[in-house]
Amino acid sequence: MEWINFLIASINVLFAYFLLRETIKLRKVETEPEISIYLDQSSKDGIYDIVVKNIGKGSAYNLKFFYDKNPDLINQYKIFKINELGFFKGVNYMAPNQQYRTLFGGPMIFAKPLPNPINIKVEYCNKSKEVIKDNFVIDTGEYWGTAYFQSKGIEDMNRSLLEISKSISNLQKKL
Repeated sequence: MEWINFLIASINVLFAYFLLRETIKLRKVETEPEISIYLDQSSKDGIYDIVVKNIGKGSAYNLKFFYDKNPDLINQYKIFKINELGFFKGVNYMAPNQQYRTLFGGPMIFAKPLPNPINIKVEYCNKSKEVIKDNFVIDTGEYWGTAYFQSKGIEDMNRSLLEISKSISNLQKKL
């Protein structure tokens, strides 16, 4: 009977140990920063922004970016060079859910032949000063063929009404 109690007690201790270990892992994940870099369509006119966002629940410190300074994508279309932006030279602090976004390019970056992707490596620290490294690939080929709808404004409606008015006037003259 004693050995059964000892076995049950041992299983409980083992179970508590594994549960504690998982709780510590979850707690750490809940307080870690996580940087994400991606392209986002900023408007319905086919304009894309490059976005750097801390999607984690912890603050990121001492962000450093490493990438090709003269990628085909930027040189080919004369778009704003990310190496000219202060943000991509390095950042001291990025809060949880904070994001940085800037113009990356328009429909011309999707012209064939598609340019080579840009590889961006980012290094940053968490609150415990542990270095976290991540790699991102910005590939316009992944976005090629995505549709967008151009929004119509009041000026477009005015032009359309003028065209209709001219068509009606021409029709009246012929009758």
